[in-house]
This record gives sequence, structure tokens and C-alpha cells, in this order.
Amino acid sequence: MITLDHVCAGYGDTTVIRDISLTIKDDEILTVVGPNGAGKSTVLKAILGIAKVTHGSIKINGEDVTGGKASSLIAKGVSYLPQGSHVFPSLTVKENLELGAKEKSLDEMYEMFPSLYEKKTQPAGTLSGGQQHMVGMARCLLQAPDLLLLDEPSAGLAPRIVEDVFETIRTIHEENTGILLIEQNTTRAIRFSDRTIVLENGEIALQGGEDLLENDKIKDIYLR
Repeated sequence: MITLDHVCAGYGDTTVIRDISLTIKDDEILTVVGPNGAGKSTVLKAILGIAKVTHGSIKINGEDVTGGKASSLIAKGVSYLPQGSHVFPSLTVKENLELGAKEKSLDEMYEMFPSLYEKKTQPAGTLSGGQQHMVGMARCLLQAPDLLLLDEPSAGLAPRIVEDVFETIRTIHEENTGILLIEQNTTRAIRFSDRTIVLENGEIALQGGEDLLENDKIKDIYLR
């Protein structure tokens, strides 16, 4: 479980997120949405120690990790999949997965992602965008995380591939992995998640479940 307590964070002298308090449980999907520039990705980067936390604290299972290195989070049960391509293109799919292998086996990943087994000897850079996402997710899961941080996994993908990616995220969650999802598609995110937090100008504007879809502000700004 990750807890952010009144966190302010940013880059250099610029504060991007302000007074963010939230809890991400190991058994839920929590999504953060908001317009471009709202600070969605900075929430993740504050957890990872990439964005500088200037106020507040971040704890994992009660342990203060504020300002710690991203690499140290793996030992604490947290994996991170950044936005964009997640593969080493010249390496085969199997070689990419072996880089992440810690606790789970490659066979478990091939069972979860059958298409990767079929292409395990193929250079990862020749895969489709959706398949490269699968490689990235599988590599994270090989670390046996309790919580997976995902930064806009649907960005730049065709609608059909987006469906596959979200179905995969659901499958991962059903394997008892908590999910913190940063997502640009507000409607999909709200329907997909257990809880959704809406950021505006670096602050939490709204939070709730699927009832947010009936909120007049959500309708006016995001669902027009």
C-alpha cells in the first residue's frame, strides 16, 4: 500500500502537484485522470523519486520512501511501466523478459501473454505497439510486484489494441496486483477503475467511483 500525505512536488523551482493526499491499496485499481499539464505523471514520478518532493511524505506499507531511488522500490513490491515504448528493440522478446526475471518464471508470462511465446525469438522492435506494451508489462510482472504503476498505457495505440491492453491490465489485477493507472481517456478510466481521482492544475478536484460519470463538471469538461 502506498500513501501520499499532503505531497507537493515538481522539477527545479517549479511546483507541479500541490497538497496531494491519496492511498493506493494492493487490491484495487486506482486511476488518476485530468487534462494535459494537470500533473498526472508527476504523481508517479514523485513516488519514484524522479520529481522532487518539497512538502509532505510518501510511504510504502508504512515505511517513508520520500525522495528515494526508483530502483529501490522493486524490493518493496512496486514496479513501474513508463509511457511509450518499453522494449530493447534489438533484443528478442525472450531476452527482454529475461532482463526483468526475478521471482516469476517466463513460462508464467507466456501463459498470460500467449502471443509473446509465439514471438519469443523475434526482435522486440519488430512487434506492434500493443505487443511491445505486453512485453513491458510482462517484464514488470516478472518482478512479482504487489503494486504496478502504469503511465498512460493506451497513449498512441489504435482502439482495438487499447482494448487488448486494458484487458491485460484487468488480468494482472486479478492476479492480486494493485494498479495505479495514469490515463488520458476519462470515460474509460472511470468505468474501468475501483476509484478515480481527477486532477486539475496539480490539485485533486474530484474523486469517486463510476458515479463521477454523472457529475456535471465531469460531463461539461471531459465528456463533451
